[in-house]
Amino acid sequence: MWNRLLTFIFGGFWLVMLSLLCWSEFGGYHQLGLGASVPTIWKKILNSPDASAMTIKYEGDDIGWCKWAPTILEGGPKSKGAEDARVLEGMVRDVIGYGLTVEGAFTIPGNPNRYQFKLLLNLDKPDQWREFNLRFNDRATKVNLKSSAIDRELEIQTEGGMDLDTKLTFDDLQNPGMVAGKIGGPLAALALANLPFIPRGTNNLSTPSSFHWEGQNDWTRVLNERVRCYRLTTKLLDRYEITVLVSRAGEILNVSLPGGVSLVNNTGDQMM
Repeated sequence: MWNRLLTFIFGGFWLVMLSLLCWSEFGGYHQLGLGASVPTIWKKILNSPDASAMTIKYEGDDIGWCKWAPTILEGGPKSKGAEDARVLEGMVRDVIGYGLTVEGAFTIPGNPNRYQFKLLLNLDKPDQWREFNLRFNDRATKVNLKSSAIDRELEIQTEGGMDLDTKLTFDDLQNPGMVAGKIGGPLAALALANLPFIPRGTNNLSTPSSFHWEGQNDWTRVLNERVRCYRLTTKLLDRYEITVLVSRAGEILNVSLPGGVSLVNNTGDQMM
C-alpha cells in the first residue's frame, strides 16, 4: 500500500510542478482556435463569485470531497467605509492578483486512512503564478511543498515516517527520477520510473510545448436541465486525457482525470 501511495504522491507532485513550470515558461495555456478562448475561460474561473464544492469519485464511487475557491486580491488605499462614497459595497477597487484555494480529503479503497490536502496558489496575473503552498497529510505523515516563481525553488518538508527538509531548483525538477531518489531513496525512484506517464528510457520531463489546453463551447446537464458550458481538455504525453467542464460564470462543474478519478460539482448531477 505504501508503494502505491508513494507512487501517487510523487506522481501528483510531478504533474503539479510540470504544470507550473509550463505556466512559468509558456503562459500555461495555448489558444488552438477550437471555438472558445482558453485565456478567457481561465479568467472566468479566477473571477467566479462562487466556490465550487466537489465530490471526489473513483470509478463512480464517492471517496472524498474537494472545494475550489478563487479570490480576487485587491490593492490601493483601504476603504474609509461610509466616509468613502466612491467605493461601493462589493466593488473591486484595484486588482493586484488572484488567489486560488483547493482543499479536500479522500480515502483510498481498501485503506482505512483518510488523506487531507490543501493548495494555496497566488497569481500576479491570470497567466502568471507567483507562489504556491501544497499541504498533504494523513494521521501519521505530513508533507508540505512551497515554491516561488521568482526564486525558482521548491521547498519540501515532511514529518512522520520520513523527516525531510530540502530545497530543489527548477532545473533539478527536469529530472523526476533524480528528484524522487533524492527525496525518497531508491524505492521512490523506482516507483516514479514505473509510472505510466513517464517516458521509458529517459528521466526528463516532457517538453512544456507538448502541454496544451484546448477550449470548446459545449453543453451539459445541471439538475436535469441542459445548460451551456465550456469544455477544457488536455492530454499528458498524448495519451492520458484531462477534461474540465466550466459553467459560463466560471464555476467548475466536472473534472475527469486519468485512472478513473473524477470531481463532480455538488450542485447536481453533471453529465458530459
